[in-house]
Amino acid sequence: MNTFSHSLSLSQQDVGQTLTYALGGCTSIFKIDNNGQLSVKASNSINYEAIASYACQVTVTDNGSPALSSTVAVTVNINDVNGVFVWLSRICVWVLQR
Repeated sequence: MNTFSHSLSLSQQDVGQTLTYALGGCTSIFKIDNNGQLSVKASNSINYEAIASYACQVTVTDNGSPALSSTVAVTVNINDVNGVFVWLSRICVWVLQR
């Protein structure tokens, strides 16, 4: 089983602004959508025996003037429990302030 989905939490100070999420460091395995939902790409298979954790960076940017952004390191740990189970070792919270 290679399913995983996790919503990243964000605290946004300016109401009505659009946020853009970008993923780095692990884009061959994972993807992030416009709502901050991190998930495994459909074509990928996660194998605990091959790689036990993935180091990623998530950057969120608002559309303010000037635009503000914040980047956080996210580690996705793979556990070998009755198949594949994925656990985020850090819950991410960003605060964009002017």
